[in-house]
This record gives sequence, structure tokens and C-alpha cells, in this order.
Amino acid sequence: MGLISFFAKFGDNLTSLILTSVILSPETLIGILGNTPNLKALNLMRMVFRGDLANCAQLPALQHLQHVRVFQIQILEKKEDTAWNNLYNDGGLGENQLYDWLLSPYKEQLVTLDIYRRIGIRTATNYANLKRLFVYHVNFASFLQPHLFQYPRLKSLFLINVKIKFNGDIMDWFQQYIEPLAKTLSELHLDLPRQLEPNGPLFQLSTKLTHSQNKTGKVVFPEMKTFAITFPQFPEEVQVIKTLIKRFPNLEKLMFLDRSWRFQVAVGDSQSVLGSEEYVKVCPKLKKVMIRRL
Repeated sequence: MGLISFFAKFGDNLTSLILTSVILSPETLIGILGNTPNLKALNLMRMVFRGDLANCAQLPALQHLQHVRVFQIQILEKKEDTAWNNLYNDGGLGENQLYDWLLSPYKEQLVTLDIYRRIGIRTATNYANLKRLFVYHVNFASFLQPHLFQYPRLKSLFLINVKIKFNGDIMDWFQQYIEPLAKTLSELHLDLPRQLEPNGPLFQLSTKLTHSQNKTGKVVFPEMKTFAITFPQFPEEVQVIKTLIKRFPNLEKLMFLDRSWRFQVAVGDSQSVLGSEEYVKVCPKLKKVMIRRL
């Protein structure tokens, strides 16, 4: 039984589909999804698409689809291209088109979206119903450009091991990318990669109070309940965290994310987190200060 024949026979029963470590043509994926009308969740992991997207039809409508995860995918347009290790390299124009092709048909209905490694969407997009966005190992800024992307209902934003250039002032970055989500965001995770032996703070406030910082100080996140950020190792980083959580008057949980495992602190024990009482002073509704090992 061929692949498309299999899905033609059994696809109506599927509500979740995982495709991993396979090479498919775009036409094959169209055939698969055309036979899974009740699909609610789609997970594409470490896949290679071989073919020409320029002359390819759009993916079929899936009215029940709400959850999509795209994890290390690549488009190979030339027959001689076979290397799997290209999955770990930066994507080019072909990959930009691939992401557009995969996500555009479902942008207004998705509730959860996980993106790993590279992001290629460049056109204006309104994710009208998206509530949870996970971004892994990618150019974060390219997916939260306020003039391109709208997330009117986003509640949870996870930036996992994402390199962000603050250009010396985290507040300018915060104003540009995070504040547009202030009305709805209830959970924010900032997992920022740090050098094994850092020679300075990962993030800090500008030495001069800029106009943007004045403006940032007035923006409040009324729904924010959980905030997670890389474990602070420098006084400048502690100051940034205190400045940020002032914007979260209803914050209940503060988590410090630790990839190094060098800090001998009991996980989940707020009394063991150095200076936790200082954070409680800033956010009186804070119930838990904890460390999460990654």
C-alpha cells in the first residue's frame, strides 16, 4: 500500500500527525493532509522537502487544525542535494518560502505554534487566535516585528535558547518587541544563551535614561502571572529583572532559568534563591521565586 493510499484509507480517523526524519515532495504532503480532514495537531520534525515550491499548490484547508510544530525542516530544490546536515545550517530563500507555504493557510486558526531553528515568514501576518508561541534557536526578532505580525490573543511566549542583540539597552528591545503584547500576555520565558565563562552581564540597563525607558516604565502588563529569565550572575542583571517586574503588578511566579547547573540551590525553594525577598518587595503578589534547571 502506498503512502497516499494509506492515508486515503485511514486518514479520516487521525486527529494528530507526526512526520519525522523523512524526505517528502511538497505534493506528497498535500496528498497526506488532503486525506486527514479531522487533524487537530501537526508535528513536522527533522524533515527534508524535495521539489519546487514555486509551482506547487497551496496546502489543503484543515478546519480543525489548531496546533503546529515545525522542528528543523529544509527544502532541497536540486536533485543532487542530499545532505541531512544542512538541517543545522542557516536557511536561505528556499526555506523562507517553505515556512510561508506551511504556515500561511492556517495562520488565523492556530492556537499553539512551535518554531525551531529558522524562521522565514516575511509577509504581514495576523495570528488572530494564537495563544501560545514557542520559539527555539532562531532569529527571534524576525517573528515578532510589530509592523508585520499581530497576536491579539497571545497569552504565553517562550523564547528558548534564542540569541537576542540588545545593543546595550534591554529596555529599547523590550519596548519594541514585548510591549505590543502587554494587554494579553500572562506568561513570558526569556531563555538567553550565556557563555560558559561570561566576561560581563548578558543584559543591562543603559547608563542614560532614554525616552524609550521613560515610556516603557508606564506600560503595565495586567495579566502577567509568570515570568522566567536566565539566572542573573551580575548586579546589572538583577537590576534589569527588578525593573522589568515592576511592569507586572499581578506577577505570582518568578523563575530563574539555569543551564549551567553550577548554582547549588534547591529547585523550587524560594527561601534558597538569593535575594528573593527583594523581588517580593517589588511585586507584593509574588508567591514563588524558584530556579528551573534546563
